[in-house]
Amino acid sequence: MNYLFYPGCALEASSPHYYKSCRLSCEKVGIQLDELEDWTCCGATAYVGTDEVKATAYSARNLALAERAGATDLVTACNACYITLRKSDKFFTNETMRHDASEALQAAGLAYDGTVRVRHIAEVLLNDVGPARIKESITTPLDGLKVACYHGCLLTRPFTDIGDPEQPDIMDRVLAPTGAEMVDFPATAKCCGGMLMTTRREVGLALVYEILSCARAMKADVVAVACPLCSVNLEAYQDAIGQVYDWDRPMPIVLFTQLLALAQGASAEDVGLDQCMIRPEFLMERFA
Repeated sequence: MNYLFYPGCALEASSPHYYKSCRLSCEKVGIQLDELEDWTCCGATAYVGTDEVKATAYSARNLALAERAGATDLVTACNACYITLRKSDKFFTNETMRHDASEALQAAGLAYDGTVRVRHIAEVLLNDVGPARIKESITTPLDGLKVACYHGCLLTRPFTDIGDPEQPDIMDRVLAPTGAEMVDFPATAKCCGGMLMTTRREVGLALVYEILSCARAMKADVVAVACPLCSVNLEAYQDAIGQVYDWDRPMPIVLFTQLLALAQGASAEDVGLDQCMIRPEFLMERFA
């Protein structure tokens, strides 16, 4: 199975271990990810607040490139990229927005007719590969590992139709065949704070603390994420949280594809566990 893949800025810059583990885990189940040529930043979720038309056109440029390449699906692994690209596709069904954004695309010699389906890699693994095929790829089960799957607030809402917006379980179902225990995690769809860490830090810290403390209460060993931006918030601010809340023992944050690839036979080095801000030492020793 071949898919056109949109990595986005984070996978290229701050989270290369996500990109690497994504490719590794996909290869083990017969998926080849072909990177979209000449892709650009999607604009993330911030740009739309400055100029909706420009933000839509900016993001839709990638959809136009995918369409020109003949792709039916454009797959990404970043929740922010996923929702931003989905939003641009959705906005192209609005006649006024389509007209204005199309003018901008035309200036670059591009057009978008709305034929590309934007998908998240977690959903592709679940629906196109399936748990049975994933289980066949497992060679080193994650027995004994308790995982809290954090989906975040963008993967299933809005503009998406891939899971329960309040209690999504996409990652849980993808990782269940690894042998790890998926703990009940009521905070799975809570917002990580996003850019509030730069504008309302106290609010951002409170949101992250709620997520992490819930994972700890559920006896999780690690929190698995599907978004490089959520990963940064959950990892980078744990020291700051400890200055405000009762939090003195770090919680490791890993990408869900890192866990999947480990279970498929990859080493800790292969999946870049040493690139996690909070190193999961027990996993690094187990999969050395």
